[in-house]
Amino acid sequence: MRDKGRGIIGAKLIGKGGFIQPDDRDKSIRYAMRCRLLDAAMIGFASTAQIDARPLNG
Repeated sequence: MRDKGRGIIGAKLIGKGGFIQPDDRDKSIRYAMRCRLLDAAMIGFASTAQIDARPLNG
């Protein structure tokens, strides 16, 4: 796919909002990125308060 200029986008990496605990979200994102299949990822949020939530490296 990549040789044709296409890639893979990861979506709903944090369980469609089902992963409430920050550690669960971190594990999910880290797993997806470790697989080395994704070229990009979309991380959504349910409220603007989540924008200021603890970052992965925090």
